[in-house]
Amino acid sequence: MVLPIPRHWILQYFASVIGFLGAVVAVNQNFMGWAKISKGEFAFNELLYIDPFLLSSGSLFIIIGQLWLILKRHDAALSS
Repeated sequence: MVLPIPRHWILQYFASVIGFLGAVVAVNQNFMGWAKISKGEFAFNELLYIDPFLLSSGSLFIIIGQLWLILKRHDAALSS
């Protein structure tokens, strides 16, 4: 997102690959929290802002938002 030509296809490819790998890690971490909930062993961390379940949920939203910004097309700029 900070490179001079962020719309080049190779940069979009590398950004999407790295982003989707990050999303997979966040989803796995989040599902480990759901598995603990299903087993009845889940408890929030004492410090809520370092709870892995909440951090993985937040990181998943951020990663998907960044991928959306990278991969979305600028149709308005292309049409004029």
